[in-house]
Amino acid sequence: MLIVLGGVIIINKKLIALVSLAFMLLAFAGCVIQVSQPEPELELTVIFLDEEIREYIQRARAGEGDLDTLYWEIVLEPVQRELTARNSSIKIEKYQQPIYNFDELEQAIELLSASNVAGIVTDALKKSNNYIEGVDTIVYIFPCNPEDSFTKEEMKGVRGVSGLNCGTTILSVNPLAPDWQKTLSYVAAHEYHHVTWGIRHGHKFAGNVLEVLILEGRADSFANLVYPGLSLPWTSSLSREQEKKIWRDTVKDNLDNTDLVFAKNLTQDEFWSGYAIGFHIVQAYIANNPKVSVEEWTGLTAEELFSDSGYEDWLAN
Repeated sequence: MLIVLGGVIIINKKLIALVSLAFMLLAFAGCVIQVSQPEPELELTVIFLDEEIREYIQRARAGEGDLDTLYWEIVLEPVQRELTARNSSIKIEKYQQPIYNFDELEQAIELLSASNVAGIVTDALKKSNNYIEGVDTIVYIFPCNPEDSFTKEEMKGVRGVSGLNCGTTILSVNPLAPDWQKTLSYVAAHEYHHVTWGIRHGHKFAGNVLEVLILEGRADSFANLVYPGLSLPWTSSLSREQEKKIWRDTVKDNLDNTDLVFAKNLTQDEFWSGYAIGFHIVQAYIANNPKVSVEEWTGLTAEELFSDSGYEDWLAN
């Protein structure tokens, strides 16, 4: 059963009532009754910060105070309090800064509201839950800074970040990017997999380059399963020859490297190489192990998945 209440999705996990068995036991044993207990409910909360941002615009236009302070107090601080309460590693100011162009910000809010941006994310979470059972999650949706041309043009209008150990996600959206709705659904599914993996399997994180590649490759492979057929720049950025060269010259001998700055730079180079290579490793694994379920390959360690992927054979062909 699925209930949507004011942005909070509550999904009852399987409730198995052994009524028939209980009657049989009563008939044959005379006094034995078995009653199953309902499992905990799953809460997926989606919050679009439109009201807070409208208040910020109104008070900023009225000259009520310093813009940075207003944006922090009205928009960011309440989110950070919730993130901190959930022990999230996310520091909101690293991902969201005050926006000073009020007209364009207001336009973005109106476009996102008219498109029911929270509904798009809610639908993506519900659909994702059909493929793998999720964990309690809260998703905050912000408009992108209108001056952020990279997100609009290179990332198809959407970027996201998640706190892996605490079920928290931040999504930033530019509604002027072409087909941003499709990209948003995909990115929401990508982040859904991150937080699900983080709560259930984050203790397996080896803290090396291979782990980062597989972490992103799993999330993109999951999103590609939920929303097939989308060509995303960070998974299709390398030709086969480019990938062979980067794998040979930069990646292969650094899989055990625990320098996570190096790993991050690999995912954020001009080709998003870490994303593309991680995606292809996981895709190779899925192709070579078609009977393994999403739940199973999600739970594999990075080393186990890579060892059985046949990625280098795929890369050589």
